[in-house]
Amino acid sequence: MITTEGSIHIKRYMAGHVPSIALSMAFGVGEAAESAASKSLQFEVGRSDIELVGYDFAADKLVFKATLDEGFDATLYEAALYSMETNTGAGEYGSRLLVSFDSLTEQWWQASVPATYTSANTRIGIDSVTTAVSANATVAVTQPNVFMDLAGYSAADEFNFAFYCDNGNASSISYRFYTDSANYYTVTVPASSITTGFNAVRFAKGTAVPFGVPNWGVITSVEARVSAKSTGAVNVNLEGIRIEDVDTPAPDYVMVARSTLALPFDKVAGRIQEIEFPLGVTVNGV
Repeated sequence: MITTEGSIHIKRYMAGHVPSIALSMAFGVGEAAESAASKSLQFEVGRSDIELVGYDFAADKLVFKATLDEGFDATLYEAALYSMETNTGAGEYGSRLLVSFDSLTEQWWQASVPATYTSANTRIGIDSVTTAVSANATVAVTQPNVFMDLAGYSAADEFNFAFYCDNGNASSISYRFYTDSANYYTVTVPASSITTGFNAVRFAKGTAVPFGVPNWGVITSVEARVSAKSTGAVNVNLEGIRIEDVDTPAPDYVMVARSTLALPFDKVAGRIQEIEFPLGVTVNGV
């Protein structure tokens, strides 16, 4: 579906105000319905440059082609065309994946007992951290010895948390961003925002609650805490954390179109994969 901003961008392209319709294709694991109002994927996990643009005369569509590299591993549910590769106005504080909870790239989660890894219901990477939480209990998993500078993101920018929940017994999922053990920010996903199945939920950075005197410019560890209700146990697979830049002005950087896939596409590491994005553009004569 072409977005509202994408429609304007295509008109600007036809008038010669911008040099191309799309320079980048993004891939995600969210399955939210397509909407013309969309400005980003539900949960983006990768992006590639457009390598070729062709035309399918039988289907009467422009066809944009990009390649997923050999190391990319995810089960894809959505894709999008972007007018540019990145929002250059955001500088070092553009939208990006912060944590993937994946054993291939973040092995240190294994030290967080009783957390283990699972490939079941995993969409990002080869596996995800899973927490088996008993009724009225809390399980915490920590990623130590990291450095994140999030100071340049505004209070309006959003944390995007992806996770899978196997039932309705989760009472909350809290994410802590530590400067040190005594100083941290907490963002809490309440039970009302958690559904059974895959979740991707966003909270403004400004809603994070500080404890002590933390510093967004010096984040040295990240922790996720999953709590269960008294009604029973719950298993939550932690998938990813993104930071979404939502307020940097960029009239030439827009999501032109977004498509949810009819069937999820499993891209595994070890092979290069070409992806096509067909785009129907109707030109009406006068």
